[in-house]
Amino acid sequence: MPRNSLIILLVLCSPATLLFAQSSRSNTFYATTLTRADAKRWPDVNSWIATVYRQDSVKLYDVVKEVPYDSPFPSIQTSDENGRSVVLNACEGWVEFYDGQGNRITRWSPFVDQSPDYERILKCSLSADRAAFVVSSPGMQPARVVLTDLYGTTMMEASLKGKMAGEIFLSADGSYIVAGSYTSDDRIELVTSVLDQHGIIQHELPVLFRHADVSDDSKEVVLSDRNRIVTVPVDGRTQGFSWTTDSKDDVITGVRFAGEHVAVVVERASVMTGVPIYKDPSLRIFAASGRMLMSRQMNGSSARAASLQVDERAIVVRSDRALLRVERDQLK
Repeated sequence: MPRNSLIILLVLCSPATLLFAQSSRSNTFYATTLTRADAKRWPDVNSWIATVYRQDSVKLYDVVKEVPYDSPFPSIQTSDENGRSVVLNACEGWVEFYDGQGNRITRWSPFVDQSPDYERILKCSLSADRAAFVVSSPGMQPARVVLTDLYGTTMMEASLKGKMAGEIFLSADGSYIVAGSYTSDDRIELVTSVLDQHGIIQHELPVLFRHADVSDDSKEVVLSDRNRIVTVPVDGRTQGFSWTTDSKDDVITGVRFAGEHVAVVVERASVMTGVPIYKDPSLRIFAASGRMLMSRQMNGSSARAASLQVDERAIVVRSDRALLRVERDQLK
């Protein structure tokens, strides 16, 4: 998830119930969401319940929504700032900000005066005190980036090159935003833009990404798609390195900087009866030159991708059944 990634945990509580889990960037808080048919109002209304917890599983609060049966469910992102959260509904076109006690601070829409639309895209990435959104819709082109504080106050807006929004990543200190956009008219055009906090584009690449991270000194970005990573200096003046997995079935599920090193999680991914299965996660660590310094693997399978965490002491990969820890002083 990269630090702000969405983790899918499939738990079949009933035929109409799915459970998802999403962690904050430093894993100090996490949220689960429960979706189910409303027994009294079925089939007109479904229920969506998000619950925010501390890392030690102490419950903080619930966010409850009634959702029309033909509408997509909202999503939630949690922040490391006292368990604050942001709830998004792209189709309906709104964003809600909640404080650490579950009180709604404000409701905001990036789609002013537009009717609900299934083709809208609205994605979010949080740092400790800011939220970055990438948004697009058929009635609003090109795609754009919006930066707010966690009270919903807009700090910056900027347009991207592509018509439709891709993924977004906000650096830990909130100083840089990595945003993807694309156009698919006469020809497909892919663009990943690196913007500063003022909305000024620092560098662009003709790719889209799934995961991203910004180095601690804010001088370099690492991007990954399904099978490839690439490192890019923010100013674009020098060249980084790239690496590709051995097989298309070996999927990159996380990237993080660890000082001058790059940590990558690779898993064998497949889909069984509609359920994703991730097998045998491995950790690859690269030097700044692109040389692979270490490759370690865990055995086992899981219904969710392994998490990748980096702190001052260690690089840690966690799956449902195993933990892999590499001390950073081993890399010196």
